[in-house]
Amino acid sequence: MTDIDKVYMLDINTKLDHSVLRSIYSQGFSRIPVFERSRNNIVGILMTRDLILINPDKALITLKQLSSILIRDVVAVDSNDKLEPLLGYFKKGLTHIGIVTETEILEDGRDPTRKIIGVVTLEDIIESIISDKIQDEYEQTEERNKREMMKKKLVLLFNDNEAQSTLNENEIQAILEYM
Repeated sequence: MTDIDKVYMLDINTKLDHSVLRSIYSQGFSRIPVFERSRNNIVGILMTRDLILINPDKALITLKQLSSILIRDVVAVDSNDKLEPLLGYFKKGLTHIGIVTETEILEDGRDPTRKIIGVVTLEDIIESIISDKIQDEYEQTEERNKREMMKKKLVLLFNDNEAQSTLNENEIQAILEYM
């Protein structure tokens, strides 16, 4: 599990401008929790690949405006739950991230509340089962750092609208397929 304080999240009222989209892609996560009003109120999961068609030059929109088509349902599990049901849910392919909650007993006699304490991913579960870390494409090595720098330069080239004046159409197509 990743502690909730270390989880990259987005507010549902986030405006999807160039800098926000660049920030989202530079984080390297395929799934991002989306919250409303507080980080303890996760309302859905954003699949970053769904943002590929967002063009902030045409219209500046928020995640909330696109929530019915971009935001996926949340799978919540209690911190004391067994792993097998969650793994089964992940295996069905419906999601690969779950929100981990804990029941908070209040001392003043009020009803217990659910508190979000973290997220768990399919990768976390597999690493736990095999007792080893999985090297994925987002973990840093020297070669990955070089490729990442090249991708950032390409993204800037396109974001600054310099690509069409610098590259020919075949080069632009090759870069888009690479990305």
